[in-house]
Amino acid sequence: ASNFVARAADWPSRDSLSLLEQVLAYKQADIAVKDITAVLGTIDDDMLNRVVDLIAASDAAGAFAFAGEIMSSGKDIRQFLKSLSGRLRDLLFVGVGAQPAGLGELDDSPEIRRQAAAFSPDSLLQALLVLTEAEQETKRTNQHRLLLEMTLLRLMRLPAAPTAAAAPAQQPPTAMPVASQSPAAPTLSAAAILLDDVDDTENPDTCDSILVEEIEMGAIASDS
Repeated sequence: ASNFVARAADWPSRDSLSLLEQVLAYKQADIAVKDITAVLGTIDDDMLNRVVDLIAASDAAGAFAFAGEIMSSGKDIRQFLKSLSGRLRDLLFVGVGAQPAGLGELDDSPEIRRQAAAFSPDSLLQALLVLTEAEQETKRTNQHRLLLEMTLLRLMRLPAAPTAAAAPAQQPPTAMPVASQSPAAPTLSAAAILLDDVDDTENPDTCDSILVEEIEMGAIASDS
């Protein structure tokens, strides 16, 4: 209960003592968290757990019903937004693996860890910005119920924590088609090389016939 009072006062010791005096004026002994919430108008853990689960599930219908419950219970909307900001800060703290600087600074319960796994750090950071904006807006409008409903719906539109996607099956490498290679047809230069092997003493007419024969063979191979 003492940690709850300190967190409600944002940790300055003077404010904490002032709030504690208000609680003691309400009840002298066996003070529980529900007594503190009754005096200070803060939001208890059960209600925070419910609204966080509604946001994680994107339950818009449940959000409207929850907003009506907050208004009918007489809770201060600004105090509710502040309490929800504190809860989401705890989720962000746990989500990034940060270590608390002092005793009681962080609620590191299993419930907090469960809820932290439902949001990405980036979505929690955006949610805190949305709540800060809404808390400032309470000073400029009297339509607090509408403001609360719209704020909860905006929080539901933030991206959820990414899930591990199955790795795509690796396709075997596709073999490159090998172009069929046909023996190159003898060309004129090849025929000339053949003629170099012919002895110069042979009959010139024989050389001419060899050249003509090789050229005709090349032409026939090219046509085929």
